[in-house]
Amino acid sequence: MKTINRAIIIDGYNDEPAGLGVPPYLDIYARYTAGAIWTYDKSIEINYFTIDEVREKYSKIIKKANKAELVIIIAGMVVPGKYLGGKPIKPREVLQIAKTLTKPIKILGGPAAKFGFGIEGGKRTASIKEIEEEIDIIVKGDLEIVVYNLLREGLEESKINPMEKRENAHQIREFAIRGAKIVKDHPNYGFNLICEIETYRGCPRFITGCCSFCAEIFHGLPDFRPVKDIVDEIEALYKYGVRNFRLGRQPDIYSYMAHGVGEKEFPK
Repeated sequence: MKTINRAIIIDGYNDEPAGLGVPPYLDIYARYTAGAIWTYDKSIEINYFTIDEVREKYSKIIKKANKAELVIIIAGMVVPGKYLGGKPIKPREVLQIAKTLTKPIKILGGPAAKFGFGIEGGKRTASIKEIEEEIDIIVKGDLEIVVYNLLREGLEESKINPMEKRENAHQIREFAIRGAKIVKDHPNYGFNLICEIETYRGCPRFITGCCSFCAEIFHGLPDFRPVKDIVDEIEALYKYGVRNFRLGRQPDIYSYMAHGVGEKEFPK
């Protein structure tokens, strides 16, 4: 059984119909994943870098990453757009980073791992075979759950299921709270950082097929996070200095805890 002392998270950004993670926004992936690591062992050192920081200090950050046991890359633009706060990671950059890292276990998470890379709006995402050959674990399930299981199994890749998902929304409560501290590593911290808050995932319109451009259909019917879990997460983020929040991590905020979910296309 291997032990882990350091993990590196490289945030290549994400943009989904129900979630935004391009600066100044910080989405759930890095926070939940950091929380999963710290839930397993709070003494593990985690370094978070955006892809823009990696571009700026490539040699220095890659050298540091090669000394870690685990490197997690987050990527995926389901609905690509134009951004002022950052430039999303490109497939060739993921490939370059993966080839350069020789020592750590390399994990790809986020929409790119699940659906492929979205390059241009209105076009299908594409999987990149070269990347799949260089990355050790492509997470088709929930990144935080897979990472947590990998740690529990002593970094033995053969013992985990990359497609494993959370059992329910409450399962990620501790991950969301404990991962709040990672905001201090974000380049927008103390300035205009906005944390995306998840209230639920899945869509009430699942019973009729959902929208053609949206990925929420893959989560089925809504799985609501308990109000207390959401409030406690925001409290933790506030404690670490975050002052801006967006209740944007759901397809329709008006459907949160609505009556008739699973029975009506438009619950009330």
